[in-house]
Amino acid sequence: MENEYYKKKLNGAKKLYFNIGAISCPALNNKIVYFDRSGFRHLLRKGKKHRDVKDQLRRFHLLSYATSIIKKGEQIMDKKIDTSRVPEAYFYRIGLAIEGKMIKVIVRQIGPGKLHFFSIMD
Repeated sequence: MENEYYKKKLNGAKKLYFNIGAISCPALNNKIVYFDRSGFRHLLRKGKKHRDVKDQLRRFHLLSYATSIIKKGEQIMDKKIDTSRVPEAYFYRIGLAIEGKMIKVIVRQIGPGKLHFFSIMD
């Protein structure tokens, strides 16, 4: 029963996520944010480890807010990860208060590459 519930939520989240495709983000000077495989994979895993099922389900639920946050949210942080590796990674946090909670989307850019959805949290 639990496994079927998880599969249903996973498939729904996957369908929602990949149907978004790409959207413009006013908080990032109307640059396009892409919803690609790496962002969806990060909802399921952190590095090489699978996230706890409860954490995945929470993120699947929050995913329904992602487009609103990117379209209406404000940039509340940017961070350049300066490593010895090239290319460098840039992270942007876009936040929006929804139902009394601050929900944040993390957008990542690797080197001069495109911006893409990386994570969502409350």
